[in-house]
Amino acid sequence: MKKTTLILIILISVLTFCFESCTKNNVCDQAVKGVFKDYTGLDGCGWVIVLEDNSVIEPSNLQDFMIIPQENKKIWLSYENAPLASICMVGQVVIIKCISER
Repeated sequence: MKKTTLILIILISVLTFCFESCTKNNVCDQAVKGVFKDYTGLDGCGWVIVLEDNSVIEPSNLQDFMIIPQENKKIWLSYENAPLASICMVGQVVIIKCISER
């Protein structure tokens, strides 16, 4: 009886760990969900990121990361506001601290 209970507890623990690790596959601390959008058709714009709350941010250092932007590519990211002015003026200019695909 004790052996069966122990095996059951281990099995539940392993399955819980597997499901949790699959639901949030990111490497960034305090990450938020985002999606790349191509705004290059607008004057002074390039790639922007639309966040889960539909706000738009303009990354100032996207070229510092090994990620290739593609329309509607889902990402995880952490960022901080940048003390920069925007030519595009569709969202807050930010400095990306971490970014990964999701």
